Amino acid sequence: DVLWVIDKDKIVVMEKNTVIRETGSILRSDWLSLKFTGNFQHISEATSQKSSYFYLEDKEKQEIKEIKSGNISSYYNDSGKMTRVLVMQNSEIHLKSKTDHLLINSDKIEMFFDPESGKATRIDIPTPGQVENTGKTKFRITADAINAAYNKKGELSTCEGKGNTVFIIDEYNGNADRLFYDITRDLITMTGPNAKVINGESNTFNSTKFTVDTGQKILSSSDGVKSTILLKKKNVLFSEAPMFLNAKEFRILEKKKKFRYDTRVQLMQDDLWLNTDTLEITDVKEIEANGKVSLSFKNRGGEGSGGPGASDVAIKAENIVFNARERSIDITGNAAIKSGETLLKANHLVVRFSD
Repeated sequence: DVLWVIDKDKIVVMEKNTVIRETGSILRSDWLSLKFTGNFQHISEATSQKSSYFYLEDKEKQEIKEIKSGNISSYYNDSGKMTRVLVMQNSEIHLKSKTDHLLINSDKIEMFFDPESGKATRIDIPTPGQVENTGKTKFRITADAINAAYNKKGELSTCEGKGNTVFIIDEYNGNADRLFYDITRDLITMTGPNAKVINGESNTFNSTKFTVDTGQKILSSSDGVKSTILLKKKNVLFSEAPMFLNAKEFRILEKKKKFRYDTRVQLMQDDLWLNTDTLEITDVKEIEANGKVSLSFKNRGGEGSGGPGASDVAIKAENIVFNARERSIDITGNAAIKSGETLLKANHLVVRFSD
């Protein structure tokens, strides 16, 4: 409705119901300022305020850029090609390419572009926000600050969350102080005093540092872990109740459905306690403890949940295998079983349980 031209400063200002249309693009705003290079040849800077909307589509490249925000500022090189965009106030950005489909929300978002190809190279979000990708690599990251980068092909290559990071990536979700997702290498690194990961089986893991290989489906930590494991089916001595496992190191191979805990391993479930150097849990419902194994539990004779008839059983050995199919535990290496006043020692013992 209102147009101002300031020739000395090479600025054009448009107010009220401003709409600029070109092939494949549209810009709407209540206030728009365009700054030009000499002789009004190229735009060097554009600023829109108050309910700004920008849409740009390249059908040949299958790319879309859509921005909704209170303020949009874009910057251009000497040839009039866009290099940077800064959006502020209730900002929402939608970036779609052949491989990625990003939705970004925050009060401040800064994007950088390669002027020749027009492809994004970097995204900086210094305020609390969220990045969600529903394209080839699916994930959602919410954090106090987020940074993302693209490779030379214009594909999203990394995404990093800093401060109060909450994430859903592949079949993993949880929270951490910091998270770095290397999409190209299928690798997630999480750090923080209260970092937590929940895998697809609803098992929970707490540590100060995690790594996840999303390609091979391997979750691991060497900085100490406290976990809660839910067995799908009961094993000999083990019920379907939550199993609490602590260790210095652990590694889960999701594809092989195999858990491994190393160094100062502690397992607790109901009245069962197990200490060992290493522990492995496999999908065939077998649990194996190796190295200085100490096991204690209540012998209920297959009945109930403890009580006056239950007696304490303590077992020590170098190796114990809990075999769910055979309803037995196989004990080897300086094996000793103590129950009440009874003590049994041997190099190899097998204890079978009734159903």
